[in-house]
Amino acid sequence: MKRLTLIFALIIFSIKYSIGCSCAGVYFCDYLNSEPDREKLFIKGKVLSHVEYSENNIAVYIEVFNKFRDDVGVTDTIKLFGSIYEAGCQINPYRFKVNSEIYLGMEVGTGFDIIDPDEEGDRYWSFGMVLCSTVTLGIENDIVRGRISEKDLIFEYPLELFESKLENCEYSNDELNKIRCSIGDYTVFPNPSNGEKIRLRNNNTFIGSGIREINVYTIDGRLKNQLKFRELPFQQIDLTIDDSGIYVLEVLCGEEKHYKKVIVKK
Repeated sequence: MKRLTLIFALIIFSIKYSIGCSCAGVYFCDYLNSEPDREKLFIKGKVLSHVEYSENNIAVYIEVFNKFRDDVGVTDTIKLFGSIYEAGCQINPYRFKVNSEIYLGMEVGTGFDIIDPDEEGDRYWSFGMVLCSTVTLGIENDIVRGRISEKDLIFEYPLELFESKLENCEYSNDELNKIRCSIGDYTVFPNPSNGEKIRLRNNNTFIGSGIREINVYTIDGRLKNQLKFRELPFQQIDLTIDDSGIYVLEVLCGEEKHYKKVIVKK
């Protein structure tokens, strides 16, 4: 009985530890433009380095390139503190990879007390990051990724357009899908197929896809199969074609049409 009680206690402890910090994530643009009476900081910057004083006291240095909202007057390089144990609602600074460029937003009045052992600490604006009031966007292949805008649930956008739309959160899935679809770079694998599933892949660097429909035609133009998507799929779509033959895939992406030939040998 004692053993059973101990097991339940460990399970309960584990659950409490894993969900110790539970909150709805904020979106970068919405959070930036809300609550003018609260002190916030929204920047674009480059991750310079980390300093680990202990597992519960880790700092990350970030060089500030651009400020979209600065209610506190930060220095050109800032020093942010956190812990590897995020169950306590602190952010793990190792999330931020050295030499990466990021967008970072936070409410300054919600941080935790920091301990900076370095004598140089006064040179940098410092802050203890909290999960529930901090949002970070990454940049990869000239695409901004993360919780960008809640209105159309935007999680990625071209870097060249991102900052121009921040002021009014003018992000649009229609515009995003038009950009995704205009690239039109698709591959089919395996091709020829021996009867296994065929994978249609969109080779652009976006995670999402604007594909709304795929039609499978025989070589003489008969419609063999049709897939319509209520929710736009991701980059890879699996298809099954039962009979041997030569087929043409018609990919409808936004207003664009693209065609790929597929050979099935069983």
